[in-house]
Amino acid sequence: MAHVPPPRPASPQQLGFTPQPMVAWFRPLELVRAGIKALLSALFGAYADYREMQAALRDQRVVDYTREPVAQEQPVAQDTSQPRAEMWIDYIADVGDGFSPTYTMARLLAEPTLTLARNGQAYPTQRGALLIFGGDQVYPTAERTAYQDRLVGPYRAALPWADEAHAPDLFAIPGNHDWYDGLTSFTRLFCQGRWIGGWKTQQTRSYFALKLPHGWWLWGIDVQLKHDIDQPQLDFFHHVAQAEMAPGSRIILCSAEPSWVYAQTEGEQAYTSFAYFQQQCIFPYKHTVHIGLSGDLHAYARYQEEHGTAQRFVAGGGGAYLYPTHDLPERLSLPDVPDGQAQVTYTRRQVFPEEATSRQLALGALLFPVKSWRFSLLIAGLYLLYAWVWQSVSVLQWSMDASLLEQLGSLSPSGGGTLNDVVALLLVIVAHSPGSAVLLLLLAVGLISFADSRVRWHKILLGLTHAMAHVLLALGLMWLFALFNLTVCKLPLEHPLQVLLFVVEMLLGGGLAGGALMGLYLWGSNRLWRLHANEVFSCQSLPDYKHWLRLHLDRDGGLTIYPIGVQKVVRTQRFGGRGGWQLQPQAQPGAPWIEPPGQSLVHTAQLIEDPIRVPGQAQHTV
Repeated sequence: MAHVPPPRPASPQQLGFTPQPMVAWFRPLELVRAGIKALLSALFGAYADYREMQAALRDQRVVDYTREPVAQEQPVAQDTSQPRAEMWIDYIADVGDGFSPTYTMARLLAEPTLTLARNGQAYPTQRGALLIFGGDQVYPTAERTAYQDRLVGPYRAALPWADEAHAPDLFAIPGNHDWYDGLTSFTRLFCQGRWIGGWKTQQTRSYFALKLPHGWWLWGIDVQLKHDIDQPQLDFFHHVAQAEMAPGSRIILCSAEPSWVYAQTEGEQAYTSFAYFQQQCIFPYKHTVHIGLSGDLHAYARYQEEHGTAQRFVAGGGGAYLYPTHDLPERLSLPDVPDGQAQVTYTRRQVFPEEATSRQLALGALLFPVKSWRFSLLIAGLYLLYAWVWQSVSVLQWSMDASLLEQLGSLSPSGGGTLNDVVALLLVIVAHSPGSAVLLLLLAVGLISFADSRVRWHKILLGLTHAMAHVLLALGLMWLFALFNLTVCKLPLEHPLQVLLFVVEMLLGGGLAGGALMGLYLWGSNRLWRLHANEVFSCQSLPDYKHWLRLHLDRDGGLTIYPIGVQKVVRTQRFGGRGGWQLQPQAQPGAPWIEPPGQSLVHTAQLIEDPIRVPGQAQHTV
């Protein structure tokens, strides 16, 4: 079928997808859905590895980019192509979240040329002949509609069409969110030669090896939810390393997880699979992973070998919520040597955003009741449930002279009532109510499990403290509302108006106070112990500080890496009118369908740091 330009939409309804807001990660239903998907994926992945089925059904080959492309109409009896002297490659990871950040990145990637300025110097760059998706192509879970609305639609709108002879190719490795349906949707989208706008997919499995000019190679590996690398994948890369690569080749290795960082933050076991892969497929043939690229953490960080030019990148800025850079380690010690005994040290050279900015953004977690209001309502609902149970038990408790609310209403602070008296009342209820004790135990167990610390005693202490704070807050709110309703307003306990008023008070007051407590817990534990790095930003769904990497293999065989970032993305979801995204129904076939309101996205792109230059092989000592 000929690759023809698609019709340009004249209205948002004709886009073919529905622009989505940022994923609300603390939305209760979202948490349940994602949890179920993750559980099912891990369960079935342990017994049926889809990568092995791919290997049985689809052949895999090295894709050669060492020669210039030849127009399809030319005869193929003999190779008339010329060696490729230079090449541009784009790398982006963690895409497919909210429309505004995802489309901003896609729109900039689609631009044929992009000139970037830094410190008074201009750096002209070109759109990559290759686009590499580095994992997690969709959020929150891998579903066909989610891929369409959050990835395919925005990228097609950014680059609707390209001449097939010069269209950029697209390769992708799956992240954990792509694995949540067992890799079914990922395989259909990326492994069947389909077009995503003007980009053409070329792979047949979830991993690939690309032969680049001047002895460089680009490998994309599939680590499947932190499981071991499957045997067919190991066999493929073993064959490539032995039979198709010259000894001492330099590899740009793309992984969906930054094992080099997790080795420091989660322990050495997080690096085991990656270290094994190097020992099996790289070191025996004198190859080197000169450039390591990964997303999963939604921030930019570059680590450089202390006594060399090898680089390890964290570059997950394709569209998902921001990750705090102030929690990233400053040094990495990795067994990146053939014997596996010595350690190679990498030093952090640059982050985006800067640490001070990251710490300031973390303060936004204190606005949890506003930014995650659905979860705050869930907390309020739990407070109301606990109040209902405690009050019901107190009514049925023969040893109590009056119900809990009645006694709380009589404990006026001006009359000497204290929080100790309130807690004493609760202890009487719990002592005679196994159900109340079980509810408190469930809360404690849940919050201990939620606590982010890897030190067991700290995890238990943190979870118990968090649980105790919520129990005291719920009791305090009950006391406050009982005083107001029963003493100030003098409403009878069983009066419908009093019951309705108490429910409304607990939902509103509990939502604000409980949400504030949750936000304080996330921010405080992150500030004091660097815990909950993910949650302190995911509860805010921060769309800003997006980035991608543009790589240039030059005529001398050197590699230059341009880290390109955007500090602020367009926030609106609206189309048309003042301040809304503008459709471009009259533009040329390959031009973007959508432009931002009142500005040019091209001017928002900036270099995060000076370009990183790796010399050519002849000038480099491995």
